[in-house]
Amino acid sequence: PYSPPELFGDILERIKKSLKTQGIFTGHLFGTNDYRNRPESGMTFHTLDQARKLFADMDRIKVLEEDVNKKAASGEVRRFHRFNIIARRI
Repeated sequence: PYSPPELFGDILERIKKSLKTQGIFTGHLFGTNDYRNRPESGMTFHTLDQARKLFADMDRIKVLEEDVNKKAASGEVRRFHRFNIIARRI
């Protein structure tokens, strides 16, 4: 999620292709409700539907959405929105 949107697709495809058959991907994507979602952030954000589509070519073991307000390390309460993904290359 820390990559610029114009690079994200290529990076993810390289990661997925690097997995052996039956290899497991684990990671997370930032959701569109995340406090960091601003045009100047240079990061990539997704909806749940987009997150699922990114892994449509894999066996999605788990796609868990987390959209919560909680205290950040700075002490401020912020909205954190992410998708935790576990998927297997088929």
